[in-house]
Amino acid sequence: MIELQVIDYSILGFYLVLILTLGIFCQRAIKTRKDFFLAGRTLPFWVVGVTLVVTDFQLFDYIAGAGGSFKYGIAQANYDWMGAVPAMLIAAVFFIPHLYRSEVSSIPEYLGRRFNGLTQLITALMWILFLIVNLASILWMSSTFFQKFFGWDAVYFICLLGGFIGLYSLIGGAFAVSYTDVMQFLVVLLGIGMFTIAVYFEVGGYHGLIEATEKHNLSEHFSLLLPHDTASPYPWSGIVLGLGTVLSLSIFVSHQVTVQRVLGAQSEWDAKAGMVFAGFLKLLIPLFIVLPGIAMIAIDPELKEPQNIIFHLMDRVLPSGAIGLMLAALLALLMSSLDAFLNSCATVLTNDVLLVAFKRKAEESPKKELLIARGSTLFIILITTGLALIISGVESGAFWVLRDLFSYFQGPVLALIILGIYWRKATGIASVIGLVSGILFTYLLYDVAQEVLPSENPFLLLSVFSFLFTLLITAFFSLVTPREPPEKLAGLVWGESVRDPRVQAALKAKLSVEEENL
Repeated sequence: MIELQVIDYSILGFYLVLILTLGIFCQRAIKTRKDFFLAGRTLPFWVVGVTLVVTDFQLFDYIAGAGGSFKYGIAQANYDWMGAVPAMLIAAVFFIPHLYRSEVSSIPEYLGRRFNGLTQLITALMWILFLIVNLASILWMSSTFFQKFFGWDAVYFICLLGGFIGLYSLIGGAFAVSYTDVMQFLVVLLGIGMFTIAVYFEVGGYHGLIEATEKHNLSEHFSLLLPHDTASPYPWSGIVLGLGTVLSLSIFVSHQVTVQRVLGAQSEWDAKAGMVFAGFLKLLIPLFIVLPGIAMIAIDPELKEPQNIIFHLMDRVLPSGAIGLMLAALLALLMSSLDAFLNSCATVLTNDVLLVAFKRKAEESPKKELLIARGSTLFIILITTGLALIISGVESGAFWVLRDLFSYFQGPVLALIILGIYWRKATGIASVIGLVSGILFTYLLYDVAQEVLPSENPFLLLSVFSFLFTLLITAFFSLVTPREPPEKLAGLVWGESVRDPRVQAALKAKLSVEEENL
């Protein structure tokens, strides 16, 4: 355990007070449910971009990424360079504008309006389960990681962290999530940036890294793409065909947490510019992740626990004070993900389950809607904290399998989003059949993929199969089921707005006026 000094605790305390104060200050802007979940659609592009980055750059991505870089090299960087930036540009041009114009609050809401209520409900329930499981797992894993610094009992840390994040999220909603994320991004840049520079000079800079890998016959560590039959989890086929297409697009096109950050933008331009700005920032993230992992080869090439690389390096290169700042940065990574997941989970529970069930009563009063929104947030806080406590006291192997399985439904959801936006013949009946069969197909394929596919972890390729299967099933049944009425598609399908009779009449009237003026 690293022994913290008074200055370290002081820095941490100042940071936590600052975040809580900012979250409480944001309460003044909360008047309606839209304010609570979408920040009233008032966020400028730079806030959208920053909150996208820190939400996606999670604490355990950083810890596991450093360990992955130690074992496999810069192929780990593909999660950002190939698995994020291209997809963000595609999303900004072809998907975000359409989702923003539809004025929805969630992915299930869009699918419900485009297809039917059953598709909305199934997708909503899957997102709620997925986000709850992820929130609980992050809370539990964070308790085991921070024990190395504080020595606290897991139960104490889980309750304290869940309560702290829940407090400012419950009070300030999406405003608090977004603007505290900006503050936390600055802390991350300062703390992790300082740590990365210290590690870089500790091993002798670029030449020290090269010498270390050559000395231990690890020159492949500087290969961005690895062979298809590699023993690592990053074969080029999985990176290019899986991560570079389906997985990355699902994160930035159909992932509730990510898309909700963009839907809070103050204009369509800000939504698109925010995504592009986030893509630029994502180019820098791999430098923070990869360098500590490869540097550890020069320091201790026989390290048996790569997941502890960050801990070992902090103990080695950082003095008192700097450790406190780095801990604040690690907490910022953790909280920026947890608060976004919490806000998004509450959004889906409120918007796509509770308000659908109590629609008439809720619409009568914005105060009732806001009360339901805060009640949903409180419920999610309590249930995820309780689940994290349960995980901490039992064997968690089955839990990780469950979390993996829930994550694979994103491929089928992406297929429905693409068909829903760009193919007007896609029908509601077909969407239900495609979604359910796609999820079942993925779960059945999970065990088979472990045996058939060559890489250590075949999830990259598995996502491709689930996406394609759902796409084909939905397309087939769309061709044999009754089409949706044109009035239902207006504003939800690309090009349908132009075909709207009211739009055509307005265009003709405008042309007539212009002809008369000529």
